Amino acid sequence: MNLLKASNQNDVISLYPDHWVVLNSKIDNAGTMNYGDLCSFKIYTWGNGERKVPQTPPGNALTFEKFLNKFYGFVAAKL
Repeated sequence: MNLLKASNQNDVISLYPDHWVVLNSKIDNAGTMNYGDLCSFKIYTWGNGERKVPQTPPGNALTFEKFLNKFYGFVAAKL
């Protein structure tokens, strides 16, 4: 949830996962080795629908370092 609110994206770390979302797009600039590079993507969150991360205004850039500090893992399935 901390990544969804621009005011919390600069927090160093969140201690526990508090919201689960579905990734709705590829992660732009994925695969970089530079933690200072910017990333963006779309997610689906229950109750709020599809959202872009980071949210506007553009001044709230999301770096991979900020993203990784709040990423807990994923579940994948294939039919």
